[in-house]
Amino acid sequence: VASPRRRWPEDLARHILEFLTFPYQVASGGSNAIITLWGPKGARAVLRGHYGAVSGFEFFPLGGAAVSWSRDGTAIVWDTRTALALHVLRHDFAVQSAKVFPDGDRILTCHLQGACTIWSAISGEAL
Repeated sequence: VASPRRRWPEDLARHILEFLTFPYQVASGGSNAIITLWGPKGARAVLRGHYGAVSGFEFFPLGGAAVSWSRDGTAIVWDTRTALALHVLRHDFAVQSAKVFPDGDRILTCHLQGACTIWSAISGEAL
């Protein structure tokens, strides 16, 4: 007998940004500038702070925080427990990518024109 599969909202299936296996979390987002955090029982938090399409999202290695980046020229560091923005990292152009360092203390962001910046995840300042 086949086990039933979890049915996710159609929008989530098209725009999954990041998946964390423990604790089980999925982040979805897209052109509406809103990020939704999902748990085993469904949507558990909505992150609002971007004004342009969300391009990506990454959970911090030790949990409790995440970074999202957008075409609006910002990357935002989030407290995933409270759904509050901790830092807004501003760029001159659309942010193309971001990566959290393994220690969780720094974030690398790169914008559309190719310049990259390393930021303190603790203070939100460029290093």
